[in-house]
Amino acid sequence: MTVDERARSLLFLSRYFGTDQTAAFLKDTQAQCPGAGLPMIHSLIQGIYKPKDSPYVLSVWSRSAAGAREEAYPDTFEQGPNGTWDMRYAPMRGRLDVGVNKALFACMQDRVPILVIVTTKPPKTPGGARYRLLGLAIVAGYEPATRHFLLKGCTAAVADALRPATSSDVDLEEVDLRNGLILPFQVGEPRVRYVASRAAREQAFQRMVLEEYRHQCSVCQSMFLLREASETLVEAEAAHIIGVGQGGPDDPRNGLSLCRRHHWAFDRGLFCVTESLEVMVSPAVSRAKRERFDLEEYHQQALTPPTRSSCRPSLEAIDWHRQHVYRAS
Repeated sequence: MTVDERARSLLFLSRYFGTDQTAAFLKDTQAQCPGAGLPMIHSLIQGIYKPKDSPYVLSVWSRSAAGAREEAYPDTFEQGPNGTWDMRYAPMRGRLDVGVNKALFACMQDRVPILVIVTTKPPKTPGGARYRLLGLAIVAGYEPATRHFLLKGCTAAVADALRPATSSDVDLEEVDLRNGLILPFQVGEPRVRYVASRAAREQAFQRMVLEEYRHQCSVCQSMFLLREASETLVEAEAAHIIGVGQGGPDDPRNGLSLCRRHHWAFDRGLFCVTESLEVMVSPAVSRAKRERFDLEEYHQQALTPPTRSSCRPSLEAIDWHRQHVYRAS
């Protein structure tokens, strides 16, 4: 597999960042996720996985970074500055210039990104083990004193490494947004940069939210999607729960897919969303002169959830909207 082919595979897998997967998804990826074009993501035999035909590590797996009580290789994970994340990852014991350790140094030297995986549910538990795909990271350095590689995720360097796989800046911004789903939701854009441009970031947000909600309104489930050779017509819109002007980030957890009518009503506080993700219609609606305006019938109805739980609306964002936008009387 060439570096470009590898980049295309990792770009495809970005839609699963922040999600928990089974061992079968990692070990038999060709069957579980054929679009990735990989026989496997990780063998789960040892922490560092390097395909036989590659000089580079494809992925690393950690148990201790997710809180395992006992682990031979102590790894740590923490949120970094400006919306990034860091992992200090222990190499295989033994010499650093052989085997998979050497392949990690090759990734560091050539700025080749690797996929980071942690155990979130150990084996022999009900339902079986689960493994979270944290996202992509660059091997930024090696600390001899602590004997750890420094992995940095959610950085512009990751997107730069994927540029051979796509000509779309929107694709790169989407990878960056998905790479940040494992971090706590933050009000206020935590980054001072975009991997491509602000316009591409906005388009990535729109595309992610609409795809997560299957191009449907999360309130009324209406949908209009017309794919033509020259354009695609979609009636639904990606609404920010906290407006951009109020510090709302382009984070899918700050988004809802809404038809244009309900987007307008949401932005004007005619309804809000409760902590149980139900519609709460404002009392002000009953005072309005209206005809064939559907809204009150959705009071206390559950929102349609996104495809992936990692993109569920942030309770912090929902509370902000209820406190600052919703017409409570």
